[in-house]
Amino acid sequence: MVVSISVTGVAAAIKKIQKLGTKKIQKVNATLHKQGFLLESEIKSSIAGQRGEPASVDTGNFLRSVNTKNQFLESTVSTDVSYAKFLEQGTRFMQARKHFENSTKRRRKPIVNAIKNAVK
Repeated sequence: MVVSISVTGVAAAIKKIQKLGTKKIQKVNATLHKQGFLLESEIKSSIAGQRGEPASVDTGNFLRSVNTKNQFLESTVSTDVSYAKFLEQGTRFMQARKHFENSTKRRRKPIVNAIKNAVK
């Protein structure tokens, strides 16, 4: 399961950001990475049952597996646990818990606003 935050319209966005200078690019990059870590925290809170979704903690392996990887103008939150897709999408025996999807929806507006403010 992967949630990726990246600058869309990359060519136009990067050209616009580059015109603002190196410090602005670094600020946008740092903001994007911070938002990735905040999204990771939101997803982990969801898995732990601290949000609207049912908890998905048995051994703690799924919770511990969620991590953030940052690259230039990109932040990816993911898990390598094979059963994450069943928890996220549900099965015929279990309703979907949507930890990644719902957390992304909750964080979408703050992420967009933070990036807009970094570009200003």
